[in-house]
Amino acid sequence: MIYITLMKIIEKISELQEFLKVCRKKGKTIGFVPTMGFLHEGHSSLVNKSKKENDITIVSIYVNPSQFGVGEDLDKYPRDLERDIKILEKDKVDVVFLPLREEISNPNLKLFKKYKDIIYLKNPSKEFLRLNKILCGAKRPGHFEGVFEIVSKFFLLIKPDRAYFGQKDFQQFKIIEIIKKELNLSIKSVMCSIVREKAGLAKSSRNVYLNKFDRKKALILYNSLCGIKNNIEYTFDSKDSSPAYGVRRREEILLKYRNNFLKFKNIKLEYLEIRDAKNLKNIRKYKENRTYIVLGAMKIGNVRLIDNVVAK
Repeated sequence: MIYITLMKIIEKISELQEFLKVCRKKGKTIGFVPTMGFLHEGHSSLVNKSKKENDITIVSIYVNPSQFGVGEDLDKYPRDLERDIKILEKDKVDVVFLPLREEISNPNLKLFKKYKDIIYLKNPSKEFLRLNKILCGAKRPGHFEGVFEIVSKFFLLIKPDRAYFGQKDFQQFKIIEIIKKELNLSIKSVMCSIVREKAGLAKSSRNVYLNKFDRKKALILYNSLCGIKNNIEYTFDSKDSSPAYGVRRREEILLKYRNNFLKFKNIKLEYLEIRDAKNLKNIRKYKENRTYIVLGAMKIGNVRLIDNVVAK
C-alpha cells in the first residue's frame, strides 16, 4: 500500500538498518515507541515525550501474534493503518516502522540467530519466571513470552537511546527491564503516565469495543483502584506494623472492593491486587516510605481491560 506522507515509512529491516546507520554517523539520538496500532492519545503522549528528548523518533506498528493466547482477540484486534499514519503525521513522527511478518518472525535472521537463546527464553531468569506467574502473566499464559520476543527483536534492530512505554502496562514495563539486562543494552526505558478519558477510564485501543453503557460500567475498575489507594493511606495511621496485620489489612481492603464487581453480570474480575511497585511482590508489612501500586484486570463482555494507580 502507498501512503502519501512526509514521514519516512519503512517496512524492510535492511532499509531500517541503513537509516539508523546514517543517523548514528550524524550523532543523532533515537527515541523508540513500540505500538500495536489503533493509536489514541496515550500513544501520542509517548511520541511527544520522545520528540522532546530525542533528535529522531521511530514508532513501530505491529500486531504481534506471539503475545496473543488461544481464544484471545488477535483476529479481532482493532486495526486501521491509514488512520494511524494520519495521527503519526500530525504528531510529526520521523519514522514509522511497519515490519514485515516474514522478516520479524524469522528466528534465522542473522541478528536474531545470534541471540536466539535469550529471545526465545531458553534459560529464563528467575525474575522473569516469577513475574510470568502472577497477575497478567497468570491470566494470559504465553503473553509475556511473546512480549519478550518482539521487544527483544526491536531493541536489537533499533538500539534506541530511549524507549517509551505507558504505565497502564506496568507489569510489562518490568519485563522490559529484564530484556535490557539479558541483552546487555544501555537503553533508557521511560514510563509515561496513563492518559484517561474525562470520566477516568484509561485510554486503550480496546475501548472501541465498548458501547456507551459498558463504558460507564467499566469505570468500576478505576474507581476501585482509587478507593483501595485511599484505604492504603489510612492504614499508615495504625500503630500495628506487624506482617500479620499487614496481610490481614490488605485482604480486608481488597475483599471490600472485589465484592463490588459481583453486582455486574457481564463483568468478570480477573484480579485486584496491592503490590510493591518496586518488584510487584505481595505486601506483608506497610511502610510509609514504600511506593505501592494497585493493579486490576477485568473482562466486560469479551473486552479485557487493565489499569493501575500508584500510591506513595
